[in-house]
Amino acid sequence: MTVFQQRAVTAAVFGVVMLVGVFGHVFMFKTLFGCITAGCLWEFISLTLKGEEYLLLRKILGVALGISPFVMVSFGMFGAGNDVRILNFIIYVSISAGFLIAYSTLVMELFLKAEKPFYNIGVMMLSILYIGIPFSLLMHMCYLWGSFNPNIPAGILFLTWMNDTGAYIVGSQVGKTPFFPRHSPKKTWEGTAGGAVFCVILGYVLSWYFKELSHFDWIAVALIVAVFGSLGDLVESMLKRSVGVKDSGRIMPGHGGFLDRFDAFVFCIPFVFFYLMLRGPINFWGYWS
Repeated sequence: MTVFQQRAVTAAVFGVVMLVGVFGHVFMFKTLFGCITAGCLWEFISLTLKGEEYLLLRKILGVALGISPFVMVSFGMFGAGNDVRILNFIIYVSISAGFLIAYSTLVMELFLKAEKPFYNIGVMMLSILYIGIPFSLLMHMCYLWGSFNPNIPAGILFLTWMNDTGAYIVGSQVGKTPFFPRHSPKKTWEGTAGGAVFCVILGYVLSWYFKELSHFDWIAVALIVAVFGSLGDLVESMLKRSVGVKDSGRIMPGHGGFLDRFDAFVFCIPFVFFYLMLRGPINFWGYWS
């Protein structure tokens, strides 16, 4: 099998799994993105703490810590119609578990004799900000109108794919001006602009089918994805260059790892969430209007 065939088969399988997971049962959605969150966390800690002793233990604790916000939201925090006492119990347990895991990383460094203990702790805490919280915000978006609805997360995902695809097509054909050669020599301004145009067009198309947001809001979300998705891709390129690797992992033959596939997606989620908060679907405290 050629490299192109391998990439094509992987992309097809990946696309089917994502579509089934996103538009299937709510449990499938939560399972899919729980696995993606855990995979991104695992790769991030593997890259940033490469060479450290007890790396497996650090990765296990890091994944448990980073995924706790996603678990808290996914399994009960905004489950419409559930017993309030059960929801409160889940919230308290999740928050307590998160704090216990966080403080256990501090205690762990006392005994592991690392040369840079607070660097290791910083990586663990950054994993929450960079990966854990964005995916928990994605779950928040599924409950904007009380019951589970995956259309907004699906729209963000489609826009991210379109931005990447448009940037690749335009950049490979007419791209000449380097966009950020320090971290991604192949990216060009022409490709980036082309990706944004493709993304906005898709945003307008989505507004006719996913009517949870207005035409204006979908176009605005598309622009946010185009800008911050491109920056997210550069951030992951910076990470890989800093540790001297080409791909974040090997889970998808020909396409790299979880972070390689979701770097742009995870980076733009908080900015879309913040926009929706300002526009009204989400109020300041995160409760649904």
